[in-house]
Amino acid sequence: MKKDAKISIRGRQTVDGESEVVEVFTQGSFYKKNDVYYIVYESNEDTVFKGTTTTVKIEKNKVVMLRSAPTESQLIIEKSNRHLCSYNTGYGNVMIGINGSKIDVDLNEKGGRVRFKYTIDVNSALLSSHEVSIFVEEC
Repeated sequence: MKKDAKISIRGRQTVDGESEVVEVFTQGSFYKKNDVYYIVYESNEDTVFKGTTTTVKIEKNKVVMLRSAPTESQLIIEKSNRHLCSYNTGYGNVMIGINGSKIDVDLNEKGGRVRFKYTIDVNSALLSSHEVSIFVEEC
């Protein structure tokens, strides 16, 4: 059953030794189906992602981030595995490699936290590294 939720996302991106932290606080929904947790929210900030619905699908060792139109993308973060993913930048699609290094899941039916780390490469050349923490709490 879908529940209304408060969602807090903190991401750190590092490119060429320079880090940037982004924090987002939003409302959305949270539910569990067949031992998989789902966090769903819409981007309302004034960026290329405005109006995009993001669904975060969380399994034990895998996180899948799906973005719907207008900026459709699918990122698969799986511990110790590399996936080729199509990513829409808002200006066009690029094919990127996603290599997951860490996934920690501490969720229950009322909410909790998921943390994961991954790198992005283009043509096998490291582009950036990422650390993401998502906190979700039932309203």
